[in-house]
Amino acid sequence: MTELLELKEKLQILYGRYSFYANAILKFLLAVFVFTSINRNLDYLKVLNNFFVILILALLCSILPMYMIVIFGGIIITLHTFALGIEVGGVTLLLFALMYLLYFRFSSKDALAIVMTPAAFSLGMPCMIPLGCGLLRGPGSAISVCIGTITYYYIRMVREIAEPLKKLEEQDIPGNIQALIGGVFHNKAMYVFIIAGTAVVVIVYAIRRTSVDFAWYLAIGTGCLCYIIIAMCAAILLKAEVSIPVVFIGTIGAGLCALILEFFAYHADYRRSEFLEYQDDTYYYYVKAVPKKSVMKRRSSLKNSNLSIPDMPGKDLDSQSEDFERFDEQELSEKSAYPEETDAQPGFSDIDFEEKLEKILEDIEKAP
Repeated sequence: MTELLELKEKLQILYGRYSFYANAILKFLLAVFVFTSINRNLDYLKVLNNFFVILILALLCSILPMYMIVIFGGIIITLHTFALGIEVGGVTLLLFALMYLLYFRFSSKDALAIVMTPAAFSLGMPCMIPLGCGLLRGPGSAISVCIGTITYYYIRMVREIAEPLKKLEEQDIPGNIQALIGGVFHNKAMYVFIIAGTAVVVIVYAIRRTSVDFAWYLAIGTGCLCYIIIAMCAAILLKAEVSIPVVFIGTIGAGLCALILEFFAYHADYRRSEFLEYQDDTYYYYVKAVPKKSVMKRRSSLKNSNLSIPDMPGKDLDSQSEDFERFDEQELSEKSAYPEETDAQPGFSDIDFEEKLEKILEDIEKAP
């Protein structure tokens, strides 16, 4: 664990030093991943499925705000569907316009949730994004989770419904529109994951905001359990085609990812919690202070101390630091109980100034 804490703190220092360049590189890689995934699933407009187009758009996203990845991704999806059919593109444009109005109105800072939700579904871990939003964001992030879920299922419906219909010789445009809209909004599995994801965001946020010990771990465990139960109940009530074993395994994987996120984003040391109480003219204040786990600061304090203790095998750094504190207190108490003897030095109180003055006056009178 000590080595992991050291790695975490070194990464934090490195990121803080080069955060501008790191953010640009991460946004560039994320944009390449998103645009490539869209082109792989909707390969109807060949011009967009070009390396240089993706490169230019990704470079623009690296210097622009995060929500531009969402906007460019929506534009690419819309253009692909227009290439498939005018009616399909029209439905896509209307749907994304409504979703983006909700996004910019209520959750404009959660672009990453919209972008990563389809990827989480593709990996079989749809619970991963609701857990992350509940830990790092707030209840408003549920809107972004819903938008990402709808986007994932809409792309699936375009491939499964609209594409076969456009291959028919006789085209029924109103029938195509009705089939596409019905395929999206009558998809019961989509509603199952929207309900489960929204509930998990709110539950995880409410638990991790409490002051109980290990609140983040409790929030992750409760969120995973609630996701499985809610998904099962919703699937039974709505009679949706949802694979419960797949949901169960994916939720366990999402919980492991959430533990990694907790390690880098929080990781408090509850053993050294402190409780403070103070008041003013109006209120009483009860504060619980939980320090973060840190290795470098503790080692630097040990190096700067005058006392040195050799490393003890079989004990971690926390145990050694506790032994060091007990040893320090014991030595200080011994020093206070047995003070060191010092040589007595004469002070001004031992000098008779009156006698010295009389002697000086006598010497002056005897002088010729």
